[in-house]
Parts: sequence; structure tokens; C-alpha cells
Amino acid sequence: MKIYIKSLILLIGLCGFHLIGNATSVYLHQKFTGNVNYSVFGASELQETGGYWDCTGTDNNSATLSLPASATVKAAYLYWYVMESNNTDDTIPYIAISNTAPVTFPGTSSAINISSTRSFNETVPEPVSGGTYSYAGRFVDISLQVKALSNPSGTYRVDVQGGASTTACAYTQENVRGWNIIVVYEDSTVINNAYSINIYDGMVGFLDSSVSIPVSGYEVLAAPTAGSLTVVSIQGDLDIPGEYMTTTDPAFPSFPADYANGSPGPALDIDTVNGNFTAASTSMNLNAGSNEDLILLTNIVLRIPDALASNNTSLTLVSTVQNDDGGTAGINDLGIST
Repeated sequence: MKIYIKSLILLIGLCGFHLIGNATSVYLHQKFTGNVNYSVFGASELQETGGYWDCTGTDNNSATLSLPASATVKAAYLYWYVMESNNTDDTIPYIAISNTAPVTFPGTSSAINISSTRSFNETVPEPVSGGTYSYAGRFVDISLQVKALSNPSGTYRVDVQGGASTTACAYTQENVRGWNIIVVYEDSTVINNAYSINIYDGMVGFLDSSVSIPVSGYEVLAAPTAGSLTVVSIQGDLDIPGEYMTTTDPAFPSFPADYANGSPGPALDIDTVNGNFTAASTSMNLNAGSNEDLILLTNIVLRIPDALASNNTSLTLVSTVQNDDGGTAGINDLGIST
């Protein structure tokens, strides 16, 4: 038997902050509850070696998703990013970010053009020269395309359009051209272990400064309290030390020193920390900073245990959140199957 019940729209931004430049505030975009887990993967097209004028090459625009055989995809979100201007050196030409991206899915031989539905922008000041670095991002829900695949695991290829032109490129340590995908999936083999997954998105940068990012819209159980926190950031460089990220949750561990070090590729970082959250807590701050490196935060994914578990029920609740920067709100189904 399968029953569908309409869920309520959350009408407020449960997580938001306004910082420097033209930052797009980061808000809770989507929340999932049930026997769910997530995967975040992506690639940077830059072939950085640490020198100047070294951001050519488009061979590094593929990444692999590996899901359990028992996984059922609930949602998939694609983000892509570029640096659109650098007026600290106006001799470098740039191309505006494209609102479309050619995407090749696993098991397919040709790319299809995917159009974005939301945009992010950020301008970061350079404290010495007084100039600015400007970045742009795009978002699109690719859940339908990924769900239609006979096997969603495999290699994805995204050709990001825009950024530094093909005849010249930016100073290595500020340039960006990359993408990432967040996949939320239900695992039918997980019994009596329900979780909540919150996905926050936007674009906020910092250089030789610090930020404090409020994260809310969740509630940790009295027990168990073990979960995970993933942060996606762009532009971090391997050869520039001094960045840090901690949380104000006293039970949860800090991110490793120099976390934004260009993994899985130059100008893209996907960092996950696992640990226990404070029982019954409902909010925390992410405190991040940099002594030298320029870093932009784009995604935060939080996964914590949830009370919605039973012996014979598979339940997934999806809530779409309206944010102040034009994010799409809607009503999604709560599917209960027994």
C-alpha cells in the first residue's frame, strides 16, 4: 500500500547570512527525512601547478558517483561556478558564466544542455590593491534526469562555460571553473535508522578575514547524536595555508587545518567531517576564516539521526524552502509505503 500526503511549505529562510560584496545569502534550500543518505562529488577544470597564468585545460571535468546497489535516488542538484572578473589586473579577459551547461550522464554517449533555474553571485575585495574578484554560480535540479538512468552510478561530465577566456587566464590563485552535484538517496537496506538531511546553498567569500555562518532548521535527538557535515567551497589553493573552520557545537569536531586545499581538484573542495552533535541542539554557527587564501562557501549539507523510524515503514519527507534570493518553493509529496 502506498499513501501520499502533501507536506507543508516552509515559508521562512531557516538559515541565512549577509556578508561582504554582492554575496548571495546562504539558506536552507531543501530538507529530506527518512532512510536517506547523500553523496557530494564534482570536478575542477583547472590544471593548476602553483604558477601564474596556469589555468588552461578542460580534461578534468569528469567525476564519478558510486551509490549502493540498494539506493533509490530521491534528488540530484547540479551547481557550476566561474570567476567572471578580476579588476586587480584588467589585462585578463573573461567570459560571463553561461546559464546552460552540457552534461553527459552515465551510460550515455552525448551531452545534453541543462539550463539553470537559480543564480549566485559574490564579489570579494582584495585588501592590498583595493580591487575586487567577482564570481558567479548556477543551480539546476537534475533529479528527473538522474532518476531516469538505469544505473545512476558512473561518470558524469559537465562542461562549464565562462570564466577566463581560452586565450588568456587568470592569476592561478583566484581563478575558478568547476562544478559539483549533490545526490540524496534512500537505502532500502537501512532499517530503524531514519535521518534528516538539510541542504543549504548560496555563495559567500572571504579573503584575509573571517565569517560566522548560522546553520539552523534541525533538531538533534537525545540519542543517537552521530551525524555528518559537508562543506563545498571553491577557489581554495593547496599551496596557500592558513584557512580554518570550526563549529560552535561543543561536541562536534573541527574541520582539519587548511581544509580548502584544492581536493578533489584545483579551485574545488568537498570536505566532510563526521562526529557527534550536542543532544537536543537546534542550531550552530560555522566559523571560517583565512589568513591568505581566498575561499567561497557554496554548499552545506547536514545529516543527523531522526525519530521517523519504524520496523516496517519506509518514509521519505521532502520539504522545499523559499529563500530570499529567488529560490523556488513548492509542495512535495510525503510518500509512505508499507
